[in-house]
Amino acid sequence: MGVSWALGLLGLVLAVIGIFGVISYLVQERRREIGIRLALGARGSQVVRLVLGQTRLATLGGLAIGFVLSLGTGQLLRACLFGTSPLDPVAHGAVALILFLAAMVAAFIPAGRAARTKPADTLRCE
Repeated sequence: MGVSWALGLLGLVLAVIGIFGVISYLVQERRREIGIRLALGARGSQVVRLVLGQTRLATLGGLAIGFVLSLGTGQLLRACLFGTSPLDPVAHGAVALILFLAAMVAAFIPAGRAARTKPADTLRCE
């Protein structure tokens, strides 16, 4: 059972790192768009809210698909799970919450950084 927990925790850490990297990269790629929005008069808080809203929708969609796939995979691996259930709602909820928070933090950090930069500097770099 300890090995199961260790492998599960390792998988969760890798997933969090992956989500953080992908979301941060995607927001960084939108830096020019953010600069244009700021140049046209958008406030930094509006830009951050926009980025977080889009990230939230994408993350919730991914979590829904992952939940459905995990239910099917859990049934296939039922024989390998000793002392645990593949339908454990606490485990599914905790993993979903951790991944969701990781995605929100990953979007907030570069969006906040981009919203604080001067639009002219952002546009000049391109």
